[in-house]
Amino acid sequence: MKTMRALGVLLVGTLLGFGVGCGSKSSVTIEEACTSVAASACAKINTCFSFIVTSLYGDAATCQTRAKLGCVQTGIPAGSATTPDDVQSCGDAYAGLSCNDAISHSPPNACRSKAGSVVNGAACSDDAQCASTHCAKTSDCGICAAVAAAGGTCATENDCDYGLICNQSKVCVAPAAAGAACAATGECASPLICSGQKCSAAVAVGGVCDKTMQNCDSRQGLYCNTQNVCVAITFAGPGEACGIVGMAFVGCKASGQCKTSGAMGTCVAPAADGAACDTDTPCLAPAKCTSGICKLSNPASCG
Repeated sequence: MKTMRALGVLLVGTLLGFGVGCGSKSSVTIEEACTSVAASACAKINTCFSFIVTSLYGDAATCQTRAKLGCVQTGIPAGSATTPDDVQSCGDAYAGLSCNDAISHSPPNACRSKAGSVVNGAACSDDAQCASTHCAKTSDCGICAAVAAAGGTCATENDCDYGLICNQSKVCVAPAAAGAACAATGECASPLICSGQKCSAAVAVGGVCDKTMQNCDSRQGLYCNTQNVCVAITFAGPGEACGIVGMAFVGCKASGQCKTSGAMGTCVAPAADGAACDTDTPCLAPAKCTSGICKLSNPASCG
């Protein structure tokens, strides 16, 4: 379910990841805007892909708390022209999107970054700082750069122009239609999945599946069980059994890690902000394991 965790981070990041200008007038405060947009983000994820909320945060309330924290922490980088009102408008716009549109790389206009004041080649932490509206990042920091058109090279989807995806060959392309060749589900137009190297409709819960084709709807947290039926992954808390339990797949809730010994293991709770972390003890999003410590991103460190 690593792909699904990435999707959850992408959704929250899309909603919360554009900088809030410190000097601009606004009818709401940063705190108010982040509270509102975190609620919108988590509600959308919970409605469309509820298992992501369980996997990443455990419950909707924790999702809102952590999403707001990330918004406030990263929401004021230097050079951004975006205001708290813009953040509020983005949350309002996403609330009305369909689930398929919510996971496409074509956000509503209200969520597209305004041009900032940082020139290409200079350090950045957020798209909204850049005159190009694109901060090319491989970590928390990056450099302002032009966005790639179709056929251009990319490291992540964010390097591509709106409406395009970054395929397995690291090229910006349009999402593939039904029947087209693919290497991963993310290359297919939603809600299609990549099954047998072709974009096709996914099998819903309770449907007959083929393990070799991997054709269950993974975007809904489904997998093909031993009876070749698509069933939903279940989740366990810290200290509980995970992995293959009673012929079923059990994951760990709230960003927990399944520490296995063979096919079955035990869920390990994520480390708290500021605590030690490693491959066996992850951090609770939006914190990341940096130099062995769970840390929130710090835009000021990217200057």
